Amino acid sequence: MKPTPNPSEIYRYLGVSSPDPETKRMVAECSDLLVKQTEARFVHMLYGITVEKERVLLADHAFLSASLAKHLLGCTHAVLLAMTLGTQTDRLLARYSLTNIAKAAVLQATAAALVEAACNDYCDELAKLAKAGKFTGSPAHLTARFSPGYGDMPLHYQKDVLELLNAPVRIGLTATDSFMLAPSKSVTAFVGVSPVPIKSCYGECELCGKHDCAFRKPDLSE
Repeated sequence: MKPTPNPSEIYRYLGVSSPDPETKRMVAECSDLLVKQTEARFVHMLYGITVEKERVLLADHAFLSASLAKHLLGCTHAVLLAMTLGTQTDRLLARYSLTNIAKAAVLQATAAALVEAACNDYCDELAKLAKAGKFTGSPAHLTARFSPGYGDMPLHYQKDVLELLNAPVRIGLTATDSFMLAPSKSVTAFVGVSPVPIKSCYGECELCGKHDCAFRKPDLSE
């Protein structure tokens, strides 16, 4: 799949509210470079879940997180999802970090926006499958994504998700000893599957309690 990063998201990651012509030019150049030279790879699996007050039971794993349990409340299943832009993206970032610091910064922001765009497109396709009854045998609805590291969910659960998805073999995605994903521009997530519509969030920032984050999206409900 070839998603396209949203320029406004790139500017947000850069902390730029009014980009000048040179910034716009560099963003367009970096977007074109990443779209042409990288490819988003995904893997997902559907699991039945049991949601308790402060944990979620899935297969033979117990994920201890009140935030995740709250997010999946009312869901009968969850889709485990992993994606990566691959090692080529890391190589591009490393190359420009040595030769052009300004371009490397824009590439970092562009890659982050590309990850988000790719996940959004992929989840849109999953939502169509859910509504068509492909997941549970009857029409279902999906929640937003929830990743290890959000809320009170420990980052070490990255490795559990990768194991359940066999992601190292299927898409070459692993985690370091400090639970950071490798390649770096990658994501793991839980997506709840509910028999009734779930109140949608504006985005993943709605799930996070870190209100002083420089990259936090505005709350449209306020």
